[in-house]
Amino acid sequence: MDVRVTVTREGFDGDFIPRADNVFQAKAKSMARAEILDEMLSEGTPKPIIHELVENSGSYIIASTEDCSPPMYQRRIDAMNEALAGLDNPDAIHVDYYDCSRLLLWLRQHPTVQIWVREVVGRPLAGWRPFGRWSATPVDANDDLILDDGVRVVVPSTSQQPLQLGEAIDSVRRLINASRKSIRITGLSGVGKSRFVQALFEDGVGDTPLDRTSVIYADIGDEPEPSARALVDAMIAQGVSATVVLDNCASDLHNSLASRLSKQENSLRLITVEYDIREDKPQTTEVVQLEAYGPQIAEKLLLRRYPELGNVNAAKIAEFSEGNARLAIAIADAAPIDETLGRLSDEELFNRLFYQRHDLDSGLKEQAEALSLVYSFSIESDEEGVDELALLGALCEQTRLRMHRAAQTLVDRQVAQKRSRWRAVLPHAVANRLASEALSNIPLDQLTDTFERKASARLLKSFGRRLGFLHEHPIAVEIVDGWVSEGGLLSDLSALNEHGRELLMHIAPVSPARALELVEASFANPETLASFEPRDSFRSVALSILVGLAYYPEFFERAVAALLVVADHEDPDNNYDSVRGKLKGLFQAYLSGTHATTAQRAEIVRAALHSGNETRVQIGAELLDSALEASRWSSSNSFEFGARPRDYGHSPSFEERLEWFRTFIGIACDASQSDSETISKSCRRVLAANFRGLWRYPDLRAEIIDVSNAINDKLPWVEGWHAVRSALYFDFRRVAEEKRDEDGAALLASLEEKLAPQDLLSEIEALVIDPGNDMWSLDEDFDPEEPSKFEASRKRLSEKARILGCRCRQSDGMLEEQAHRLFNPGWAPYLLPFGEGLIRCSSDCRSTWETLVGGLKSLDTKHFNYGVLCGALNEISSTDEALTAMLLDEAASDELLRPIIVMLHPKGSFSDQDFERCLAALRGTDNPRGFEDLLWREEYQDSGSARAEQLARVMVTKEGGERALLEGLSMRLHDKKDTEELLGTGLRSVALRAAAKHLLEHDNDPGGNGDYRLTKVLGHCLRYDCEDAAIGELLDSLFDPEDGAAMRYYQFDSAVATIVKFLYDPFLTRALLQGEIKDYKRFRAFEGSSHFENPLSQIEPTDLTAWCANAGEASAWSLVARAISPFGSSRDGGIDDLTEQGLALITASPNPVEVLSVFVEHIAPMSWSGSRANIVGQRITALEEVSEAAIPGVAEYLAEVVPKLRKVEQEERDREAKRDRDDEQRFE
Repeated sequence: MDVRVTVTREGFDGDFIPRADNVFQAKAKSMARAEILDEMLSEGTPKPIIHELVENSGSYIIASTEDCSPPMYQRRIDAMNEALAGLDNPDAIHVDYYDCSRLLLWLRQHPTVQIWVREVVGRPLAGWRPFGRWSATPVDANDDLILDDGVRVVVPSTSQQPLQLGEAIDSVRRLINASRKSIRITGLSGVGKSRFVQALFEDGVGDTPLDRTSVIYADIGDEPEPSARALVDAMIAQGVSATVVLDNCASDLHNSLASRLSKQENSLRLITVEYDIREDKPQTTEVVQLEAYGPQIAEKLLLRRYPELGNVNAAKIAEFSEGNARLAIAIADAAPIDETLGRLSDEELFNRLFYQRHDLDSGLKEQAEALSLVYSFSIESDEEGVDELALLGALCEQTRLRMHRAAQTLVDRQVAQKRSRWRAVLPHAVANRLASEALSNIPLDQLTDTFERKASARLLKSFGRRLGFLHEHPIAVEIVDGWVSEGGLLSDLSALNEHGRELLMHIAPVSPARALELVEASFANPETLASFEPRDSFRSVALSILVGLAYYPEFFERAVAALLVVADHEDPDNNYDSVRGKLKGLFQAYLSGTHATTAQRAEIVRAALHSGNETRVQIGAELLDSALEASRWSSSNSFEFGARPRDYGHSPSFEERLEWFRTFIGIACDASQSDSETISKSCRRVLAANFRGLWRYPDLRAEIIDVSNAINDKLPWVEGWHAVRSALYFDFRRVAEEKRDEDGAALLASLEEKLAPQDLLSEIEALVIDPGNDMWSLDEDFDPEEPSKFEASRKRLSEKARILGCRCRQSDGMLEEQAHRLFNPGWAPYLLPFGEGLIRCSSDCRSTWETLVGGLKSLDTKHFNYGVLCGALNEISSTDEALTAMLLDEAASDELLRPIIVMLHPKGSFSDQDFERCLAALRGTDNPRGFEDLLWREEYQDSGSARAEQLARVMVTKEGGERALLEGLSMRLHDKKDTEELLGTGLRSVALRAAAKHLLEHDNDPGGNGDYRLTKVLGHCLRYDCEDAAIGELLDSLFDPEDGAAMRYYQFDSAVATIVKFLYDPFLTRALLQGEIKDYKRFRAFEGSSHFENPLSQIEPTDLTAWCANAGEASAWSLVARAISPFGSSRDGGIDDLTEQGLALITASPNPVEVLSVFVEHIAPMSWSGSRANIVGQRITALEEVSEAAIPGVAEYLAEVVPKLRKVEQEERDREAKRDRDDEQRFE
């Protein structure tokens, strides 16, 4: 036997390894019956191994390199079974025959093995490797991971607290296994990122290594083939479960791949390695950052690689390299080692990087200085019309050829990296030092002339990016000051294009004061602020600069003032790059990204709260809320700003933290005493919202109690009482006795007693007007062990609310004084039973009703909670139907109450009189919203379809009425079976006309609620007989020459597909043979996309060909061929094969070549995801298979056209490969 595989795991259920005991015979030849019998038999009887496998219920498999057709495969299985014929129990053994196709199918599931097999057979994937030594460790050198101080790791799941290398490895493993996001490993070049990723898969490091058998690796600098995009797309399409590791992966490539994977339901994971994260997208990425902070690891690595160095020399190089292993190794490798190294100055040690034959090569160093002036450079002679090497060579009086040689020498010495045509001097410690010397040695006017006048926009940005790391160099500062001064290159922010804004972002750290002045001046223009949109790149750059400058106490107030100006103009609900979010990050105790003092930040919060501007007061309350956050700190702000040393902002000691909280608790307390209801209410809410977190600090409890009493003394602090009760329940009563803080619980219980509502008004406030979120915490009898605890609590609290309503009405003048407070919009579920209680204890129900309505009207608002009115009418209806009808009639004619008239009707009964009242109210209003409830709520359904039709006909005469009607009908049909007719002929006609009108609107909710409503209603209506005129209007709405919905199919894809399903005959006639729609518009409706299917895909192939045959137009066949999607979709893992519709058209058409020619003309998709070349290739293969169908003329036509199509496929593949190389190989 060749291979035996034994599995010892209990309950093993295999696939390619089918049984627990398996024997594989490997044959590099064809195995006919005679060869199989000879392989399995010895002198006519089964070989001993066969008997052994029978006893073990094992399997015997022959694996061959031949490719078997199904009949060939069956003949081989028959031969194997024939060999077993002499056994007593032949069914106990499993036999199978694996041909090369079967083996390939298995290989596709295991990309790591596939890469190894390719290497063995001499067809490797260039640049792609299985698990192994991924870091640049020499083959004969020790590659064990050095676990020592010197590198720390920031992992997202650890609240930004740096971990030591050893503990970080398991933490990152857990992150990879738990997160659906892609993983980004970042850090400066030379810090050990590649070795860290390798360690994630290694045994012996931590507890649970990642699966090394399912990982593949590529260094993008090695120009892997296929490209990373192409390989990932192929793996997604094949549903491969694997981990892809990409080293030296630029931000654009990472973002592209991470975005693709985030939209897929698969088990493919991505880990990328790079040194720059500023452009990454955190919503699709978990960023792990490595930081060197000491020389220990670099020193040990030097002694391992170069033991002849000795401890003194190794320590000297490691210290000079500041823990950067790559730089340390480059220095050690660049020059002979002797005992003088330890006595060299930093300058002498650095110069040894440029030694040639034991002496300093000053020419090489000068060339390296010039090359380091830019972040990256191209070695091609024409990069955007500029020869970058020649331009940089002119700065050091060197030819292009010499600069090219110098670049290669730097790469060889590992102080530069290459990606395709791009080169970059790295690590940054080397590049920044060289660039600094270049700035000192090259005349300023030559620098500015080269980069401002001769360089391309790309090279200028790259120069600016390097200057951003040289903020301490006077020449860098002088260049940047000139750019941002009046008349300078970047002096007018509003006039900058995309390149200019990126350049500004790069150089702002060099001249922060001037950059701040520039942004302030720009924001002084009201038109600029008014034109800001969340996705405006100018806004994004300006905000990033301001947040970066806010790090420094000397710039904090001005930077925040500018941010506040933008916040004043921002939609409070905006959540895309929200300036309010950035401001809140600057005002939290930890991870703030600023070293502004507590006093600085406190003063800004005070000023905002007392500004007198409603928007500013709201922002001030949000900043106060952020400052009082006591435990869950995180930040979305960037902590980077050029090469300036940065941390995560001031990290207060415990005592400083207490002082911080005392300061902002005091601000909240002072503001809560304000005469302004807006300020007072906001701060009372903020303090209550943060109460639980603050109470966990025992040292703050005395202040919290004093502040709580002060707030409560002025006005009962209901929100605070809610917070205290929640804290008692969650943090004390639910905690086991042995872990409970009894002193804290006692203090909290005492405070709860003091804050508890002491009068009727406070009780009403606490339960009815502002009950908060944990309403059940107001229930004294709440039992967490009761199965229906929340429902039981609701009933008890509802009864309590009725009693409060009763007491309120019995209290002299209370309702009259407080009625206006009963209508605040928001969640207040006990207003309804409270209203019932008001009426229950009222001696004059009309007077009580009029008091309530008067309180509402005093607010002068159209947005209110009407629960108390509903409760009042519910109670009145139980005792006085005549008064109920009278009050409802009045409400129906009242402009404020008319829109809610339907909901005001008491629950439980709805008469014809009630319906007529609502119908009259609808006729008298311009807004039909709210009346759609009559079409679907169960309590209104006794009026029947006739009433519903009457209501619908009135509704559609109102602006927006068709939307309201469709919403009501879709709710009526929700969860109903289509086999039950629910609307009636008349209502269906009204619904179709409403649908027609809605289809002509520009719906801003594509594929959302509007499309769902249309689909639901149309799917029911069109199933039954409908008025021809209504159907005609529906089709007219689709094919209006100027604005038909067919041209905006993506907005109503399901609805249009439903129309096609039931009306395909008239639909096709109108779409293809009639009307005045231009062809480019006509066929746009049928293109489909990666998100939406072609609406014609719903038509049965036989119906489609029957329509073509009966259309009376010879062109019908080619028109339908152009309209359908003849190829399957590769989305969702599908294959671009020929569809049943496409095959049916070719087969049934009197001119199949004409149909085929249409398919050929559109073989390349206009919208796609992944590789377009792969899609084209799959489609060509699908067409080739048609040749075997014996359709007249088809084989001859395809024989002529397929070679041309294959050429198109190859050209597309070449374009994709070039695009991927260009995109993936960049440094910036």
